[in-house]
Amino acid sequence: FILTIRDPYSWLNSIFNELLNEYGVRPMPMELWHEVLFEPSKFSYTSHDEPLRRRGLYPLDSFLIYWVRANQSVLNGIPRDRLLVIRTDEIQTSANEIAEFLKISVDSLQMSEGYKNRVYKDHCVFDELDRQYVYEKCTHYCSTLMEQYYPDVDLASVIQ
Repeated sequence: FILTIRDPYSWLNSIFNELLNEYGVRPMPMELWHEVLFEPSKFSYTSHDEPLRRRGLYPLDSFLIYWVRANQSVLNGIPRDRLLVIRTDEIQTSANEIAEFLKISVDSLQMSEGYKNRVYKDHCVFDELDRQYVYEKCTHYCSTLMEQYYPDVDLASVIQ
C-alpha cells in the first residue's frame, strides 16, 4: 500500500477549491458521506470560520479532524512493512523508491500521471482566513503527523 500524504495547509486549500468547484457557493449537501467524512454536526462556526460559512463550507475543525483521521487510520491499519508513505510534494522524485517498494521496474511507472486531479479554479478562501487561526488549528489537530512527515513546512511556505 502507498499512502500519499499532503500537508494540511495545502490540503485545506485544495479541498476548499475542490468542494466549491463541485458544489458552488451554497450550503454543502448534507449527504451521508459528508456527515461521515467531515462530521460537521460536531463543530460550530467561530468568527474566524466566517469565510467558510459564507461559502457554504464546514468549520475548519471539521476538515482538520478528517485529515488526521484519514491519514492516521491508514498508518494504524496497515502493517509498516506493507506501507510506503510518500509526501505528495515528493511524488515526482520518488519513482525509484516506489518501484523498489512495489518490486517493479522503475520504467513501468507513469510518474506523469501523478497530477491529473488538479483544481481548475482557485476560490482564494485562504486569502480571507486568519493565518494565526489556521496555524493554531493545524497545530492543535495535526502536529503529530506534521512533525513526522512535514517538519519543514509551515503555513507561510505553502499558502502564498
